[in-house]
Amino acid sequence: MSAILFFLALAFAQDPEPPLDQGALDEDQTSEPSVSTVIRQVEARRAQPHTLGDHVFVMPLRVDTPFVVRQFTFRQGGGLVFVPDMRVDGYDEPFDLLLGGAIETMRVDGALRPWLGVYGEVGGELVTGLNPDSAFFRGARGGLAWEAGGVVRLVRDEQRRFQLGFRALARGQHGLSVEPAELVSALIADREATFQSVLDGDLARLLLVQQRAILGGGSLAAAYAISPRFGLLASMRSTAGSRHRSWFDGQTEQISRSPLGTLAIGAAFDADLRPIPLDLQLEYRYRVEGEGGGEDSLYSGLQSRHFGGFGAYYGGRQDVQLGLHLATLLLGAGAIRERWAQIEMVLRISL
Repeated sequence: MSAILFFLALAFAQDPEPPLDQGALDEDQTSEPSVSTVIRQVEARRAQPHTLGDHVFVMPLRVDTPFVVRQFTFRQGGGLVFVPDMRVDGYDEPFDLLLGGAIETMRVDGALRPWLGVYGEVGGELVTGLNPDSAFFRGARGGLAWEAGGVVRLVRDEQRRFQLGFRALARGQHGLSVEPAELVSALIADREATFQSVLDGDLARLLLVQQRAILGGGSLAAAYAISPRFGLLASMRSTAGSRHRSWFDGQTEQISRSPLGTLAIGAAFDADLRPIPLDLQLEYRYRVEGEGGGEDSLYSGLQSRHFGGFGAYYGGRQDVQLGLHLATLLLGAGAIRERWAQIEMVLRISL
């Protein structure tokens, strides 16, 4: 499916043949474009809702924007996660965790008014261990994530080339993993009861672990066109909710619930390399996640991460964004120190 979308985007990205009107014939006979042609080009650029001044912004992947747009987005790629010296409760020896997987995301943005819009996004992932220890302790996992919300334009100043917007959102995550280590833990805890559960047909329940999270929150985003070639985006997002985890220990169904909160601050800088039809973008995101309650604080376990991203996109048309995006974990702080990298093919079409 991704190959079909890729070639369709290439065909769609070719500029259509201009009509043979008298203005076009006059332009062919001169070395410079006419004033009317320049005006039409400027008006066409400003027709895009993600344009400020004469700069058309590249839409980032991990930074919210203040724009109200009509767009369809398709993303597909893969990634790797590496955690050195991973430790698991009940096991003395550390091991190197290595996971690999594939991801796919689709998103639709709609505009109800020039200042009011809605959006919906759904994505899936499939992750598995790539070495024996990873396959044993983490097995394989399939997940589904969704997000929906609305965006309102608060301020738009064409003269200062600045826009401010707010998003209200709800987000959900649902995952199902197969973890052989859960079966071993159940055997160690109560061998007879676990064997009886297997004989009773509960092997799948002993291997499966379910997780889900529901969050709600908001995001404040700003855009500033530095010049016709350069643009800057910044956003701050906060969400709060809960995470649920359930598994079968050989005797009863165990369920754990914990509060979950996140704070993310990000920025994106993009450059238009005209006359070369290429747009480049750098992204940075700092994210803090807290889970579990403590006596003195709402969240007892905090994880902070710094992410970086780089995108290269075809810039021949303002209504098509087609290219590759690379992302990696720059720095992490918390109980788990992982290394993370991801690559995605991105197709975004303005409707």
